Amino acid sequence: MWVAAEGQPFILKTKEVVDAPGGGKLTTVETYTNWKHNATPDKDPFEFKAPEGSKKVDRFGGAAKKDG
Repeated sequence: MWVAAEGQPFILKTKEVVDAPGGGKLTTVETYTNWKHNATPDKDPFEFKAPEGSKKVDRFGGAAKKDG
């Protein structure tokens, strides 16, 4: 884990290496930017907002089931 040495002690980057099946290794690196210290959260941060132009469907893929 890399943490900022100056200013707020925000996490800048993390790295994880794990053993993979078959004797290999998996490496995950995450980089964090644009931290907002003391930011005001959205009114409802967990409310889903569909992208403009999107269409709601009841089922993904395949033919739609017909009634009757």
